Amino acid sequence: MADLDQRIAAAYGVQLTVAGWLPPGARPERLIVVADDIAQVIGDRPPRPTPVREATWSPSPPPPRPAVGAAAREAALRAMLPWAAVRGARLDALELHVDAAGACTTRASRAIASGERVATIPRRAMIIDDGLAASATGSIDPFGPMIASGPSTLAVWLALEQRCAESPWRPYLDVLPHALPDLPCYRDEVDQDELIGTAARTSIAAAGKQVTDLHGLLIADLRDRISAAEYAWGCAVVASRGYRLTIAGIDHYALVPISDLLDHRPGDTRWVFDDVEDAMVYTALRPFAAGEPVHASYGAIGNARLLLNYGFALADNPNDEAALVFAPTPSVRADLVAHLLWDLPLAAPAALPVGTCIDARFRRALSLARLRVAPFADVLAAVGEGALHRRELTWLGADNERAALAELATAARAGLERLAGHASDAGTGLAESARTSWQRACALVRHGERALLAEIVAFTAAAAPLLVAPTAAALTAAAAAIPDDATGRDRLLREYLHGVADVLGA
Repeated sequence: MADLDQRIAAAYGVQLTVAGWLPPGARPERLIVVADDIAQVIGDRPPRPTPVREATWSPSPPPPRPAVGAAAREAALRAMLPWAAVRGARLDALELHVDAAGACTTRASRAIASGERVATIPRRAMIIDDGLAASATGSIDPFGPMIASGPSTLAVWLALEQRCAESPWRPYLDVLPHALPDLPCYRDEVDQDELIGTAARTSIAAAGKQVTDLHGLLIADLRDRISAAEYAWGCAVVASRGYRLTIAGIDHYALVPISDLLDHRPGDTRWVFDDVEDAMVYTALRPFAAGEPVHASYGAIGNARLLLNYGFALADNPNDEAALVFAPTPSVRADLVAHLLWDLPLAAPAALPVGTCIDARFRRALSLARLRVAPFADVLAAVGEGALHRRELTWLGADNERAALAELATAARAGLERLAGHASDAGTGLAESARTSWQRACALVRHGERALLAEIVAFTAAAAPLLVAPTAAALTAAAAAIPDDATGRDRLLREYLHGVADVLGA
Protein backbone atom coordinates (compact mmCIF):
# COMPACT_ATOMS: atom_id res chain seq x y z
CA MET A 1 0.00 0.00 0.00
CA ALA A 2 2.94 2.31 0.66
CA ASP A 3 3.95 1.87 -2.97
CA LEU A 4 0.54 3.14 -4.07
CA ASP A 5 0.92 6.17 -1.81
CA GLN A 6 4.29 6.88 -3.44
CA ARG A 7 2.89 6.49 -6.96
CA ILE A 8 0.03 8.88 -6.22
CA ALA A 9 2.47 11.39 -4.71
CA ALA A 10 4.74 11.15 -7.77
CA ALA A 11 1.85 11.56 -10.21
CA TYR A 12 -0.26 14.19 -8.45
CA GLY A 13 1.90 15.66 -5.69
CA VAL A 14 -0.53 14.61 -2.96
CA GLN A 15 0.56 12.78 0.17
CA LEU A 16 -1.97 10.12 1.13
CA THR A 17 -2.24 7.02 3.27
CA VAL A 18 -4.75 4.78 1.53
CA ALA A 19 -4.26 1.61 3.58
CA GLY A 20 -7.51 2.19 5.48
CA TRP A 21 -9.44 2.62 2.23
CA LEU A 22 -8.09 -0.41 0.44
CA PRO A 23 -8.06 -3.63 2.49
CA PRO A 24 -5.96 -6.56 1.23
CA GLY A 25 -7.76 -8.64 -1.36
CA ALA A 26 -10.32 -5.94 -2.10
CA ARG A 27 -12.80 -6.90 -4.81
CA PRO A 28 -12.53 -5.06 -8.15
CA GLU A 29 -15.83 -3.25 -7.46
CA ARG A 30 -14.31 -1.89 -4.24
CA LEU A 31 -11.31 -0.59 -6.19
CA ILE A 32 -13.59 1.65 -8.23
CA VAL A 33 -15.16 3.12 -5.10
CA VAL A 34 -11.72 3.70 -3.60
CA ALA A 35 -10.59 5.43 -6.80
CA ASP A 36 -13.55 7.79 -6.44
CA ASP A 37 -12.60 8.53 -2.81
CA ILE A 38 -8.98 9.25 -3.70
CA ALA A 39 -10.00 11.43 -6.64
CA GLN A 40 -12.12 13.61 -4.36
CA VAL A 41 -9.06 14.24 -2.19
CA ILE A 42 -6.83 15.03 -5.19
CA GLY A 43 -9.46 17.34 -6.65
CA ASP A 44 -8.57 19.35 -9.73
CA ARG A 45 -4.82 19.21 -9.15
CA PRO A 46 -3.14 18.66 -12.55
CA PRO A 47 -0.87 15.62 -12.88
CA ARG A 48 2.86 15.97 -13.10
CA PRO A 49 4.06 15.28 -16.66
CA THR A 50 5.70 11.91 -17.14
CA PRO A 51 8.35 11.66 -19.86
CA VAL A 52 7.82 8.88 -22.40
CA ARG A 53 10.91 6.82 -23.11
CA GLU A 54 11.49 4.08 -25.64
CA ALA A 55 12.01 0.69 -24.06
CA THR A 56 15.58 -0.56 -24.31
CA TRP A 57 17.61 -3.55 -23.19
CA SER A 58 21.21 -4.32 -22.41
CA PRO A 59 22.67 -6.64 -25.05
CA SER A 60 23.45 -10.10 -23.72
CA PRO A 61 27.17 -10.90 -23.43
CA PRO A 62 28.53 -12.72 -26.50
CA PRO A 63 28.01 -16.50 -26.49
CA PRO A 64 30.77 -18.43 -24.74
CA ARG A 65 31.87 -20.29 -27.89
CA PRO A 66 32.60 -18.93 -31.37
CA ALA A 67 30.39 -19.82 -34.31
CA VAL A 68 31.38 -22.81 -36.43
CA GLY A 69 31.60 -23.02 -40.22
CA ALA A 70 29.39 -24.90 -42.65
CA ALA A 71 31.68 -27.94 -42.81
CA ALA A 72 31.68 -28.40 -39.04
CA ARG A 73 27.93 -27.92 -38.95
CA GLU A 74 27.45 -30.55 -41.63
CA ALA A 75 29.72 -33.00 -39.80
CA ALA A 76 27.85 -32.48 -36.54
CA LEU A 77 24.49 -33.10 -38.21
CA ARG A 78 25.73 -36.29 -39.88
CA ALA A 79 27.05 -37.54 -36.52
CA MET A 80 23.76 -36.79 -34.79
CA LEU A 81 21.56 -38.81 -37.17
CA PRO A 82 22.79 -42.32 -36.19
CA TRP A 83 22.78 -41.26 -32.52
CA ALA A 84 19.15 -40.17 -32.85
CA ALA A 85 18.27 -43.37 -34.74
CA VAL A 86 19.61 -45.48 -31.86
CA ARG A 87 17.20 -43.60 -29.59
CA GLY A 88 14.32 -44.45 -31.92
CA ALA A 89 14.05 -41.31 -34.05
CA ARG A 90 12.81 -41.92 -37.60
CA LEU A 91 12.88 -39.56 -40.56
CA ASP A 92 10.32 -41.49 -42.56
CA ALA A 93 10.48 -39.23 -45.61
CA LEU A 94 12.89 -36.42 -44.73
CA GLU A 95 16.52 -35.57 -45.36
CA LEU A 96 18.70 -32.76 -44.04
CA HIS A 97 20.69 -30.31 -46.17
CA VAL A 98 23.30 -27.78 -45.04
CA ASP A 99 23.98 -24.73 -47.19
CA ALA A 100 27.21 -22.76 -47.60
CA ALA A 101 26.33 -20.56 -44.62
CA GLY A 102 25.80 -23.56 -42.36
CA ALA A 103 22.00 -23.25 -42.27
CA CYS A 104 20.08 -26.52 -42.22
CA THR A 105 16.92 -27.16 -44.25
CA THR A 106 14.66 -30.20 -44.22
CA ARG A 107 13.46 -31.61 -47.53
CA ALA A 108 11.33 -34.49 -48.74
CA SER A 109 13.55 -37.48 -49.54
CA ARG A 110 10.82 -38.78 -51.85
CA ALA A 111 7.26 -37.93 -52.83
CA ILE A 112 5.05 -37.57 -49.74
CA ALA A 113 1.28 -37.93 -49.75
CA SER A 114 -1.01 -35.73 -47.68
CA GLY A 115 -1.66 -37.44 -44.34
CA GLU A 116 1.53 -39.50 -44.51
CA ARG A 117 3.84 -39.64 -41.51
CA VAL A 118 7.12 -37.82 -42.14
CA ALA A 119 8.98 -38.08 -38.81
CA THR A 120 8.78 -39.72 -35.38
CA ILE A 121 10.79 -38.54 -32.36
CA PRO A 122 10.28 -40.74 -29.25
CA ARG A 123 10.46 -39.38 -25.74
CA ARG A 124 13.75 -41.18 -25.05
CA ALA A 125 15.34 -38.94 -27.72
CA MET A 126 14.07 -35.76 -26.03
CA ILE A 127 15.53 -33.61 -23.27
CA ILE A 128 12.64 -32.88 -20.88
CA ASP A 129 12.77 -30.37 -18.03
CA ASP A 130 11.96 -32.92 -15.31
CA GLY A 131 13.82 -35.86 -16.85
CA LEU A 132 17.46 -34.82 -16.60
CA ALA A 133 18.64 -37.27 -13.93
CA ALA A 134 20.41 -39.55 -16.42
CA SER A 135 22.47 -36.72 -17.94
CA ALA A 136 26.01 -35.83 -16.93
CA THR A 137 24.76 -32.73 -15.14
CA GLY A 138 21.79 -34.42 -13.49
CA SER A 139 18.56 -32.86 -12.33
CA ILE A 140 18.45 -29.09 -12.01
CA ASP A 141 16.49 -26.91 -9.58
CA PRO A 142 17.71 -23.46 -10.66
CA PHE A 143 15.73 -21.29 -8.25
CA GLY A 144 14.99 -23.55 -5.31
CA PRO A 145 11.38 -23.23 -4.10
CA MET A 146 11.09 -19.63 -5.35
CA ILE A 147 10.25 -20.11 -9.02
CA ALA A 148 9.20 -23.05 -11.17
CA SER A 149 10.45 -22.58 -14.73
CA GLY A 150 10.83 -25.33 -17.31
CA PRO A 151 12.61 -23.10 -19.86
CA SER A 152 15.09 -21.81 -17.28
CA THR A 153 15.72 -25.34 -16.04
CA LEU A 154 16.74 -26.37 -19.55
CA ALA A 155 18.78 -23.19 -20.06
CA VAL A 156 20.81 -23.88 -16.90
CA TRP A 157 21.18 -27.53 -17.82
CA LEU A 158 22.47 -26.63 -21.30
CA ALA A 159 25.03 -24.22 -19.89
CA LEU A 160 26.46 -26.97 -17.69
CA GLU A 161 25.98 -30.04 -19.91
CA GLN A 162 27.69 -28.49 -22.93
CA ARG A 163 30.93 -28.40 -20.93
CA CYS A 164 30.94 -32.19 -20.54
CA ALA A 165 32.76 -33.96 -23.37
CA GLU A 166 31.33 -37.33 -22.27
CA SER A 167 27.72 -36.18 -22.16
CA PRO A 168 25.30 -38.81 -23.52
CA TRP A 169 23.70 -35.89 -25.36
CA ARG A 170 27.00 -34.76 -26.95
CA PRO A 171 25.95 -35.46 -30.60
CA TYR A 172 22.89 -33.23 -30.11
CA LEU A 173 24.78 -30.55 -28.17
CA ASP A 174 27.30 -30.29 -31.00
CA VAL A 175 24.49 -29.48 -33.43
CA LEU A 176 23.19 -26.58 -31.36
CA PRO A 177 24.28 -23.15 -32.64
CA HIS A 178 27.29 -21.72 -30.86
CA ALA A 179 26.15 -18.21 -31.75
CA LEU A 180 22.74 -16.72 -32.48
CA PRO A 181 23.53 -13.31 -33.99
CA ASP A 182 20.07 -12.82 -35.50
CA LEU A 183 18.35 -12.74 -32.11
CA PRO A 184 17.51 -9.31 -30.66
CA CYS A 185 19.03 -10.15 -27.26
CA TYR A 186 22.46 -9.60 -28.85
CA ARG A 187 21.57 -6.31 -30.56
CA ASP A 188 23.08 -2.98 -29.52
CA GLU A 189 21.33 0.39 -29.25
CA VAL A 190 21.81 1.21 -32.94
CA ASP A 191 20.11 -2.01 -33.98
CA GLN A 192 17.42 -1.55 -31.34
CA ASP A 193 16.48 1.75 -32.96
CA GLU A 194 15.23 -0.20 -35.98
CA LEU A 195 12.25 -0.98 -33.72
CA ILE A 196 11.51 2.56 -32.55
CA GLY A 197 7.81 3.00 -31.83
CA THR A 198 6.91 -0.67 -32.08
CA ALA A 199 5.12 -2.86 -29.57
CA ALA A 200 7.72 -5.49 -30.43
CA ARG A 201 10.45 -3.33 -28.93
CA THR A 202 8.59 -3.15 -25.62
CA SER A 203 8.05 -6.91 -25.38
CA ILE A 204 11.62 -7.70 -26.45
CA ALA A 205 13.01 -5.29 -23.86
CA ALA A 206 10.88 -6.94 -21.16
CA ALA A 207 12.16 -10.37 -22.20
CA GLY A 208 15.76 -9.15 -22.09
CA LYS A 209 15.29 -7.78 -18.60
CA GLN A 210 13.76 -11.07 -17.49
CA VAL A 211 16.82 -13.04 -18.60
CA THR A 212 19.08 -10.70 -16.64
CA ASP A 213 16.83 -10.83 -13.58
CA LEU A 214 16.54 -14.63 -13.65
CA HIS A 215 20.30 -15.06 -13.80
CA GLY A 216 20.49 -12.99 -10.64
CA LEU A 217 17.87 -15.21 -8.99
CA LEU A 218 19.71 -18.48 -9.60
CA ILE A 219 20.67 -20.26 -6.42
CA ALA A 220 24.12 -19.16 -5.30
CA ASP A 221 25.96 -22.30 -6.41
CA LEU A 222 24.59 -22.14 -9.94
CA ARG A 223 25.06 -18.38 -10.21
CA ASP A 224 28.73 -18.83 -9.36
CA ARG A 225 29.19 -21.67 -11.86
CA ILE A 226 27.27 -20.19 -14.81
CA SER A 227 28.25 -16.86 -16.33
CA ALA A 228 25.70 -14.36 -17.64
CA ALA A 229 26.89 -15.18 -21.17
CA GLU A 230 26.34 -18.92 -20.70
CA TYR A 231 22.90 -18.43 -19.18
CA ALA A 232 21.85 -16.00 -21.93
CA TRP A 233 23.02 -18.50 -24.57
CA GLY A 234 21.06 -21.27 -22.89
CA CYS A 235 17.95 -19.11 -22.74
CA ALA A 236 18.32 -18.17 -26.41
CA VAL A 237 18.70 -21.80 -27.49
CA VAL A 238 15.69 -22.91 -25.44
CA ALA A 239 13.54 -20.02 -26.67
CA SER A 240 14.36 -20.77 -30.31
CA ARG A 241 14.25 -24.57 -30.10
CA GLY A 242 12.12 -25.53 -27.11
CA TYR A 243 8.68 -27.19 -27.29
CA ARG A 244 5.79 -27.13 -24.87
CA LEU A 245 4.45 -30.67 -24.76
CA THR A 246 1.58 -32.32 -22.92
CA ILE A 247 2.58 -35.89 -22.07
CA ALA A 248 0.03 -38.09 -20.30
CA GLY A 249 -1.86 -34.97 -19.29
CA ILE A 250 1.16 -33.21 -17.76
CA ASP A 251 2.73 -30.11 -19.32
CA HIS A 252 6.45 -30.22 -20.02
CA TYR A 253 9.11 -28.12 -21.71
CA ALA A 254 11.46 -30.06 -23.95
CA LEU A 255 14.26 -29.92 -26.47
CA VAL A 256 13.48 -32.24 -29.39
CA PRO A 257 16.46 -33.23 -31.58
CA ILE A 258 15.84 -33.18 -35.36
CA SER A 259 12.37 -31.71 -34.83
CA ASP A 260 13.97 -28.35 -34.02
CA LEU A 261 15.66 -28.25 -37.43
CA LEU A 262 12.42 -27.69 -39.34
CA ASP A 263 11.87 -24.06 -40.36
CA HIS A 264 8.57 -22.29 -39.74
CA ARG A 265 5.72 -22.21 -42.21
CA PRO A 266 2.11 -23.12 -41.40
CA GLY A 267 0.30 -25.60 -43.60
CA ASP A 268 3.09 -28.09 -44.31
CA THR A 269 2.98 -30.49 -41.38
CA ARG A 270 1.19 -31.10 -38.11
CA TRP A 271 2.81 -32.48 -34.98
CA VAL A 272 1.32 -34.07 -31.88
CA PHE A 273 2.74 -35.94 -28.94
CA ASP A 274 1.19 -39.40 -29.18
CA ASP A 275 0.88 -40.92 -25.69
CA VAL A 276 0.38 -44.41 -27.12
CA GLU A 277 3.61 -44.27 -29.14
CA ASP A 278 5.28 -42.11 -26.47
CA ALA A 279 6.63 -39.97 -29.29
CA MET A 280 6.21 -36.75 -31.22
CA VAL A 281 4.72 -37.58 -34.59
CA TYR A 282 4.85 -35.32 -37.68
CA THR A 283 2.25 -35.78 -40.42
CA ALA A 284 2.10 -34.10 -43.85
CA LEU A 285 -0.81 -31.70 -44.35
CA ARG A 286 -0.29 -31.57 -48.13
CA PRO A 287 1.54 -33.52 -50.85
CA PHE A 288 5.27 -32.92 -51.35
CA ALA A 289 7.46 -33.63 -54.33
CA ALA A 290 10.86 -35.20 -53.78
CA GLY A 291 13.38 -32.51 -52.85
CA GLU A 292 10.75 -29.98 -51.78
CA PRO A 293 11.40 -28.16 -48.46
CA VAL A 294 9.29 -29.40 -45.57
CA HIS A 295 8.40 -27.03 -42.73
CA ALA A 296 6.75 -27.14 -39.33
CA SER A 297 4.42 -24.62 -37.74
CA TYR A 298 5.77 -22.88 -34.65
CA GLY A 299 2.20 -21.88 -33.83
CA ALA A 300 0.00 -18.82 -34.31
CA ILE A 301 2.78 -16.39 -33.49
CA GLY A 302 3.03 -12.68 -34.24
CA ASN A 303 6.13 -11.01 -35.60
CA ALA A 304 7.21 -9.66 -32.21
CA ARG A 305 7.59 -13.17 -30.82
CA LEU A 306 9.05 -14.55 -34.06
CA LEU A 307 11.72 -11.85 -33.93
CA LEU A 308 12.33 -12.33 -30.21
CA ASN A 309 12.70 -16.10 -30.26
CA TYR A 310 13.84 -16.87 -33.80
CA GLY A 311 15.29 -13.69 -35.29
CA PHE A 312 12.95 -13.33 -38.28
CA ALA A 313 9.56 -11.85 -39.18
CA LEU A 314 6.92 -12.63 -41.80
CA ALA A 315 5.16 -10.44 -44.32
CA ASP A 316 1.38 -10.22 -43.84
CA ASN A 317 1.48 -12.19 -40.60
CA PRO A 318 -2.17 -12.86 -39.61
CA ASN A 319 -1.16 -13.21 -35.95
CA ASP A 320 0.53 -9.84 -35.62
CA GLU A 321 0.37 -7.54 -32.63
CA ALA A 322 0.49 -3.78 -32.22
CA ALA A 323 0.06 -1.23 -29.44
CA LEU A 324 -2.94 1.03 -28.94
CA VAL A 325 -1.55 4.23 -27.41
CA PHE A 326 -3.89 6.00 -25.01
CA ALA A 327 -2.95 9.55 -24.01
CA PRO A 328 -3.03 10.44 -20.31
CA THR A 329 -6.66 10.73 -19.27
CA PRO A 330 -7.86 14.12 -17.98
CA SER A 331 -10.10 12.31 -15.47
CA VAL A 332 -8.38 11.59 -12.16
CA ARG A 333 -11.06 9.01 -11.37
CA ALA A 334 -10.57 7.12 -14.62
CA ASP A 335 -6.80 7.35 -14.20
CA LEU A 336 -6.97 5.82 -10.71
CA VAL A 337 -9.45 3.11 -11.73
CA ALA A 338 -7.22 2.07 -14.65
CA HIS A 339 -4.23 1.95 -12.30
CA LEU A 340 -5.99 -0.06 -9.59
CA LEU A 341 -7.80 -2.46 -11.93
CA TRP A 342 -5.19 -2.99 -14.64
CA ASP A 343 -1.93 -1.63 -13.22
CA LEU A 344 -1.68 1.01 -15.96
CA PRO A 345 0.66 3.93 -15.26
CA LEU A 346 -0.72 6.96 -13.44
CA ALA A 347 -0.83 10.28 -15.30
CA ALA A 348 1.04 8.82 -18.27
CA PRO A 349 0.33 7.39 -21.71
CA ALA A 350 -0.64 3.72 -21.76
CA ALA A 351 0.39 1.43 -24.61
CA LEU A 352 -1.78 -1.69 -24.70
CA PRO A 353 -0.71 -4.53 -27.00
CA VAL A 354 -3.54 -6.15 -28.97
CA GLY A 355 -3.78 -8.75 -31.68
CA THR A 356 -6.09 -9.66 -34.50
CA CYS A 357 -9.00 -10.99 -32.42
CA ILE A 358 -11.22 -9.93 -29.53
CA ASP A 359 -9.25 -11.74 -26.84
CA ALA A 360 -8.50 -10.76 -23.24
CA ARG A 361 -6.01 -8.09 -24.34
CA PHE A 362 -8.46 -6.50 -26.76
CA ARG A 363 -11.27 -6.61 -24.18
CA ARG A 364 -9.01 -4.79 -21.73
CA ALA A 365 -8.35 -2.08 -24.32
CA LEU A 366 -12.11 -1.81 -24.89
CA SER A 367 -12.62 -1.64 -21.12
CA LEU A 368 -10.15 1.22 -20.85
CA ALA A 369 -11.82 3.07 -23.75
CA ARG A 370 -15.24 2.65 -22.08
CA LEU A 371 -13.88 3.89 -18.76
CA ARG A 372 -12.29 6.96 -20.34
CA VAL A 373 -15.38 8.17 -22.21
CA ALA A 374 -18.30 7.29 -19.92
CA PRO A 375 -19.49 9.63 -17.16
CA PHE A 376 -18.29 8.20 -13.89
CA ALA A 377 -21.87 7.96 -12.65
CA ASP A 378 -22.59 5.64 -15.59
CA VAL A 379 -19.58 3.52 -14.66
CA LEU A 380 -20.68 3.21 -11.04
CA ALA A 381 -24.26 2.37 -12.02
CA ALA A 382 -23.17 -0.23 -14.57
CA VAL A 383 -20.73 -1.85 -12.14
CA GLY A 384 -23.55 -2.11 -9.61
CA GLU A 385 -25.56 -3.98 -12.23
CA GLY A 386 -22.75 -6.46 -12.97
CA ALA A 387 -20.94 -4.76 -15.87
CA LEU A 388 -17.53 -5.48 -14.32
CA HIS A 389 -16.66 -9.08 -15.16
CA ARG A 390 -13.17 -10.49 -14.58
CA ARG A 391 -11.92 -6.91 -14.24
CA GLU A 392 -13.38 -6.05 -17.65
CA LEU A 393 -15.96 -3.31 -18.19
CA THR A 394 -18.67 -4.47 -20.54
CA TRP A 395 -21.62 -2.61 -22.06
CA LEU A 396 -22.22 0.92 -20.69
CA GLY A 397 -24.96 1.91 -23.14
CA ALA A 398 -25.04 2.56 -26.88
CA ASP A 399 -23.93 6.19 -26.71
CA ASN A 400 -21.00 5.37 -24.45
CA GLU A 401 -20.07 2.40 -26.65
CA ARG A 402 -19.88 4.49 -29.81
CA ALA A 403 -17.72 6.99 -27.93
CA ALA A 404 -15.52 4.12 -26.72
CA LEU A 405 -15.03 2.92 -30.29
CA ALA A 406 -14.00 6.44 -31.27
CA GLU A 407 -11.54 6.42 -28.35
CA LEU A 408 -10.18 3.09 -29.56
CA ALA A 409 -9.69 4.55 -33.05
CA THR A 410 -7.86 7.54 -31.54
CA ALA A 411 -5.53 5.17 -29.69
CA ALA A 412 -4.89 3.23 -32.91
CA ARG A 413 -4.06 6.44 -34.78
CA ALA A 414 -1.71 7.43 -31.96
CA GLY A 415 -0.01 4.08 -32.39
CA LEU A 416 0.33 4.78 -36.10
CA GLU A 417 1.85 8.17 -35.36
CA ARG A 418 4.37 6.55 -33.04
CA LEU A 419 5.39 4.24 -35.88
CA ALA A 420 5.64 7.00 -38.48
CA GLY A 421 8.78 8.68 -39.68
CA HIS A 422 11.34 5.89 -39.54
CA ALA A 423 13.95 6.68 -42.17
CA SER A 424 13.96 3.16 -43.53
CA ASP A 425 10.21 3.29 -44.20
CA ALA A 426 10.29 6.76 -45.69
CA GLY A 427 12.55 5.69 -48.52
CA THR A 428 15.47 7.76 -47.24
CA GLY A 429 17.35 4.85 -45.69
CA LEU A 430 19.37 2.07 -47.18
CA ALA A 431 18.32 0.45 -50.42
CA GLU A 432 16.68 -2.94 -49.98
CA SER A 433 19.72 -4.76 -51.34
CA ALA A 434 21.94 -3.05 -48.77
CA ARG A 435 19.78 -3.85 -45.75
CA THR A 436 20.89 -6.47 -43.27
CA SER A 437 18.60 -9.38 -42.39
CA TRP A 438 17.93 -7.60 -39.08
CA GLN A 439 16.86 -4.40 -40.82
CA ARG A 440 14.57 -6.31 -43.17
CA ALA A 441 12.99 -8.20 -40.26
CA CYS A 442 12.41 -4.97 -38.32
CA ALA A 443 10.84 -3.37 -41.39
CA LEU A 444 8.40 -6.29 -41.58
CA VAL A 445 7.58 -5.81 -37.90
CA ARG A 446 6.81 -2.12 -38.41
CA HIS A 447 4.77 -2.83 -41.54
CA GLY A 448 2.73 -5.50 -39.75
CA GLU A 449 2.01 -3.27 -36.76
CA ARG A 450 0.88 -0.42 -38.99
CA ALA A 451 -1.38 -2.74 -40.98
CA LEU A 452 -3.02 -4.07 -37.81
CA LEU A 453 -3.64 -0.59 -36.41
CA ALA A 454 -5.21 0.46 -39.71
CA GLU A 455 -7.51 -2.58 -39.51
CA ILE A 456 -8.55 -1.52 -36.00
CA VAL A 457 -9.44 1.96 -37.22
CA ALA A 458 -11.49 0.38 -40.00
CA PHE A 459 -13.17 -1.97 -37.52
CA THR A 460 -14.33 0.90 -35.31
CA ALA A 461 -15.72 2.76 -38.32
CA ALA A 462 -17.69 -0.32 -39.40
CA ALA A 463 -18.98 -1.14 -35.90
CA ALA A 464 -20.18 2.31 -34.78
CA PRO A 465 -23.18 2.64 -37.18
CA LEU A 466 -24.47 -0.75 -36.01
CA LEU A 467 -24.77 0.55 -32.45
CA VAL A 468 -27.57 3.03 -33.12
CA ALA A 469 -30.49 1.44 -31.23
CA PRO A 470 -28.83 -2.00 -31.35
CA THR A 471 -30.58 -5.27 -30.57
CA ALA A 472 -29.09 -8.65 -29.89
CA ALA A 473 -30.88 -10.14 -32.89
CA ALA A 474 -29.67 -7.45 -35.30
CA LEU A 475 -26.05 -7.68 -34.13
CA THR A 476 -26.10 -11.47 -34.29
CA ALA A 477 -27.43 -11.32 -37.85
CA ALA A 478 -24.76 -8.79 -38.85
CA ALA A 479 -22.05 -11.00 -37.33
CA ALA A 480 -23.42 -14.11 -39.06
CA ALA A 481 -23.10 -12.36 -42.43
CA ILE A 482 -19.31 -12.23 -41.99
CA PRO A 483 -17.46 -15.43 -43.01
CA ASP A 484 -15.99 -17.53 -40.22
CA ASP A 485 -12.55 -17.40 -41.84
CA ALA A 486 -12.54 -13.59 -42.08
CA THR A 487 -9.34 -11.77 -41.12
CA GLY A 488 -8.38 -8.25 -40.08
CA ARG A 489 -11.21 -5.76 -39.79
CA ASP A 490 -13.93 -8.30 -40.57
CA ARG A 491 -12.72 -10.82 -38.00
CA LEU A 492 -12.61 -8.15 -35.31
CA LEU A 493 -16.07 -6.95 -36.31
CA ARG A 494 -17.63 -10.43 -36.29
CA GLU A 495 -16.21 -11.32 -32.89
CA TYR A 496 -17.08 -7.93 -31.42
CA LEU A 497 -20.70 -8.05 -32.61
CA HIS A 498 -21.14 -11.54 -31.19
CA GLY A 499 -19.78 -10.33 -27.86
CA VAL A 500 -22.06 -7.29 -27.66
CA ALA A 501 -25.05 -9.37 -28.77
CA ASP A 502 -24.37 -11.81 -25.93
CA VAL A 503 -24.40 -8.95 -23.41
CA LEU A 504 -27.58 -7.39 -24.81
CA GLY A 505 -29.32 -10.76 -24.96
CA ALA A 506 -28.41 -11.80 -21.43
